[in-house]
Amino acid sequence: MIMPSWDLKHEMSPSHGITAEDKMLARKEKNAVDFVQNYSKLWCKCLKDTIRSLEKRAILENDCMRATAKVFQGLMTGVSATPEAPLSEEIIQFSRLIGEQAKETELHNTKRYRELIEVLKRQRTEFAKTREVLKAKWKADVKRMVDAESALFKAKSNYFKCCQTGVKLREDLATAQATLNDSQANLMAAATTTSLASPMPLPPINGAASGSPSTASAVTATTSVASASTDNGLDGSTSASSASASASIAYTSPSPVDPALMNAVVKHKAKVERLERQLGDNDKKVGCSCISNAFYFSFSK
Repeated sequence: MIMPSWDLKHEMSPSHGITAEDKMLARKEKNAVDFVQNYSKLWCKCLKDTIRSLEKRAILENDCMRATAKVFQGLMTGVSATPEAPLSEEIIQFSRLIGEQAKETELHNTKRYRELIEVLKRQRTEFAKTREVLKAKWKADVKRMVDAESALFKAKSNYFKCCQTGVKLREDLATAQATLNDSQANLMAAATTTSLASPMPLPPINGAASGSPSTASAVTATTSVASASTDNGLDGSTSASSASASASIAYTSPSPVDPALMNAVVKHKAKVERLERQLGDNDKKVGCSCISNAFYFSFSK
């Protein structure tokens, strides 16, 4: 049996045998990648079975040609031994022709089957290698997508956590700022009250030579009081004691502001600064989380 001619220059392409129905099935399948991998695995198995079938067919056809050639060789030998038999020459010629044709068919089948099987084996090897590479790459891509998805979930959780922390820090900062403002207002009110309640200190008597009107009036008032007390016959000791009392009242120093208010203002101010620093660091973390979310979102798309 002579195999039909097949130009081996045009070898099978990787998409050989894929029909429009196969592509449609791949599109309709929910998990197209698994479908393509299973389909390619099945195709590779069918190709392996085809190669095995061709090898068996080549062996069987060659055995058949050898058996046919052997039968006609025996017939030719038997007819040659009895040349007086009828149609002996025609039978010998026919047996010789069948034997030659069987040998040619065996050689042709051996050559063609060898070439065909080599092409199929090469295509199967390339196809299997490509399938393994794609399978390994797909597994790596799936693992990378899973890792990216988990990292995205982690970044989202960190982002929401930072947002909640930022809201809490802003509330604490607003409360601390209000407390600081109240403390500063109380401090200013206390300072104003103290400054109004304390009398103004009078200058010393010997400062009258400075020539200021207030000083001169004060000295004049003191002198008049002293002279009046002397004219009225008052006791000098009483005048001296009243003069010393007025001097002590005039030079009484103002009472200082409550230190507790000052400490509270300093404490609240430090708390406000600390909360502002924490809020700034948290805003930086939120910005980094936004960049990470955008990167993973673009990668997932």
